[in-house]
Amino acid sequence: MKKGIWILLVLVMVVLLWAAWYFKPVGTVEGPEWDILHVDGVTYISERSAGFDIPYDRSDRGMHIGIIKSGDYIFHIYEVKGDPDRNYLYWSWEWEGDMYVREDIAEAMKKQEG
Repeated sequence: MKKGIWILLVLVMVVLLWAAWYFKPVGTVEGPEWDILHVDGVTYISERSAGFDIPYDRSDRGMHIGIIKSGDYIFHIYEVKGDPDRNYLYWSWEWEGDMYVREDIAEAMKKQEG
């Protein structure tokens, strides 16, 4: 009986630790349509606001980084597969999602096009 209780306690602790990691706040969101993310001190802007197509899409969603809260809304933030420098992020909320690019990269791309 004691062994079963210890196993149950260990499983509960594992689930609680996983939930604390998975639902860890990693930044903030702003803009009228959540166009700007601030994650770990880096500013990202949405593909809509960047004005160019990002070379990744939702199928490239990688590891879950954490969450961003805005009022009652919770957004999940993911790394992008094939982007080890974290120049791009994927954001999801319920069934919607969008790609984000680092602000400095978006500005450099706009200068190249203009």
